[in-house]
Amino acid sequence: FMLTTLSSRPVRLFGWVADKPRGITYEALGLDGVEASVMLRWDEAMLASYLRRRSPGLIVLEYGTNEAAAATFKFESYRTMFSNLLQRLRRAVPGASILVIGPPDGYLRYHGKWQLLAEVDAVTAAQQSACRENACAFWDTRERMGGVGSMRDWVFAGLAQADYIHFTFEGYRRLAAVLFGDIMKQYETFQKIRMELSEPVSHGQPNQNR
Repeated sequence: FMLTTLSSRPVRLFGWVADKPRGITYEALGLDGVEASVMLRWDEAMLASYLRRRSPGLIVLEYGTNEAAAATFKFESYRTMFSNLLQRLRRAVPGASILVIGPPDGYLRYHGKWQLLAEVDAVTAAQQSACRENACAFWDTRERMGGVGSMRDWVFAGLAQADYIHFTFEGYRRLAAVLFGDIMKQYETFQKIRMELSEPVSHGQPNQNR
């Protein structure tokens, strides 16, 4: 694609979309080193306009590692902030489903020693609470990794990097496969329940021998 401006004046390009007539469109907005609160600093009207134009079926949020490493973390203020963020997305596109992916297990190096990220439990609990309040789905990354301390096993297996925070390419692929499997399992359950509810009830004839 080539974009040609109509004049020499500065131009700000906010997005570029190329769609196929059928299939799934996946759009990613990855910002390194930020926390969930960054989205509340974006212009709400502009964000809502773009989201409505794209009409997403599913919005996926994945934040928490940076918050868990912050010494200033406060549970209640974070839970309130995260709930406000989910509500902002709901106002923009009420028909979209929202999935929150919780923070993974991780370690930071303090004074030459590796220590677990102190606030992963609190961040996870705050996000779960906000999700329950706003009818959003939550996927517990650390639990699916193997629980507290599991990042060590992922590093030793070559699935996470030596910083004990980020995954390797194969590690990210493994997490993606597990997430996709969990989503499809829930979808199959949903389809089964919907099919059962749509089937007509057969009353039959009463048993005369009773």
